[in-house]
Amino acid sequence: SEAFIQAECVSIMVTLAENHPNEVQLLTDGLEGLKMLVLQSPQIGDAVADAGGLQFALDCASLHPAQPLVQEGSAGLVAVLAGRSAAGAEAAVHAGAVQALLAAIESFPAQENLHEQVLRALASCAKRHVAEHVASIGGLSVTINLMELHEESPSVQEAGIQALRSWTQAGLGTSVVDAGGLTAVLSAMAQHEQCEPLQEVGVDMLTCLVKRSPEHVSLVSTSGGIEAVQQARYNFPGSAVIQDAGARGLYNLVSRQNWAHAPPPGGGKRDSVTSKLYDRRQTSPNLSASMSALSAPGVGFGSSSGRDGLVKSDRGSAA
Repeated sequence: SEAFIQAECVSIMVTLAENHPNEVQLLTDGLEGLKMLVLQSPQIGDAVADAGGLQFALDCASLHPAQPLVQEGSAGLVAVLAGRSAAGAEAAVHAGAVQALLAAIESFPAQENLHEQVLRALASCAKRHVAEHVASIGGLSVTINLMELHEESPSVQEAGIQALRSWTQAGLGTSVVDAGGLTAVLSAMAQHEQCEPLQEVGVDMLTCLVKRSPEHVSLVSTSGGIEAVQQARYNFPGSAVIQDAGARGLYNLVSRQNWAHAPPPGGGKRDSVTSKLYDRRQTSPNLSASMSALSAPGVGFGSSSGRDGLVKSDRGSAA
């Protein structure tokens, strides 16, 4: 039962904190174990939270500021506890979790695994009413800096995009763009084209940005957002997240701009997304070759033939 799990969690944390406060490996294992418990189910997550899991994580980080594994374990537990709900995020922020995360980065400026967990924790904390506060005390700028530092790590890039998406979902799209977030997302998607989790969150991030911050549609478009979504949809035709979010993103990108509707060559029928993208090729050299593959009647972004033809055209041009 939840009560039993909560009692067991309390026992674990009390035992570690009171009897083995200097046993780094035990504390690290305890933090990881609690994290795994939270991930098992919402009910177990509630039990760990009610047992004081958040404070335990922060106490471990405070007790061992010079131990990167403890800092990493603490950040990981904060990430899953804060990520449970908006209330969980607010509790973490009010408890000083963000300051602890930023302090860990300052102490360990080159620890990739730690930085990934910190980014995941920031993504969990940057929600609703507290998102702006998390950004203002350094969370947003740190996210961009870590993505630049670890540009070759797909897992760090994915975690960074998750954090940027959280701020965007909270209505801070302008702040994300101004901080260099759009550039960071597009760069990560271009460098890690075959990383499905990264592409999923990248496409979702771009879709969220153009939906919640329509003033940035033109910038996303001219910066290569359409091409990035197209490539992700081609590379991962079996990903429902990429296909669905990508379709919404493309629709928002084209429907929010006043592009002319020139009849497609050959008189073939296309959906609204394909038609408007076809019109835009006049102003986008990179898109022109891609769209030529869609001139056959009945071919569109909703079909596998559209995806195949699209990229074959790109590769053929490159050859």
